Amino acid sequence: MKKTTSGFTIVELLIVIVVIGILAAITIVAYSGIQARSRDAARKNDLAGAVKALEIRALDYDTPLHSGSSCPGGTAGSGWFSQTGVALNSGDYGPNSAAMCLRSMSNTSSTFIDPSGATSCVASSPSTCFAYLYCTASDVTYVFAHLETESYSLSGAGCGSSWASAFGMNYFVKASAY
Repeated sequence: MKKTTSGFTIVELLIVIVVIGILAAITIVAYSGIQARSRDAARKNDLAGAVKALEIRALDYDTPLHSGSSCPGGTAGSGWFSQTGVALNSGDYGPNSAAMCLRSMSNTSSTFIDPSGATSCVASSPSTCFAYLYCTASDVTYVFAHLETESYSLSGAGCGSSWASAFGMNYFVKASAY
């Protein structure tokens, strides 16, 4: 009498399950890193586009977009780039955000909203602040962002570097001086 066995033993099945689990864990970790780098690239592109629009606006109107600068529908405030009527400094409130002001003057069609969708943050959680800040002083405009995978020094950031660091900003782009 010949006895034939077919199939896998429980040990073989457990080994295969463990190997698949390890590969799945590695894939998930690698995928989340790719997403973060992709969002950082979008942030850098947004800031570059915002600076170009701000420079065009400065050339068109012979002045940078300061707090209180005139634009269709009201004035521009300093602070959060995409949030209407909110600023970091008292007296800087305006009905238009910088992004709205630039769009209304046809300097850009972009919304300049962080890939996370945030338009403002609170200082109590700077590590999760993913919104754009801007300020203008001495005819130079700075736009700030928080990158997830890279960190840069804010030295040379001029105005706003103290409150940008309070909100965890670690990257900025400077518009050309007027």
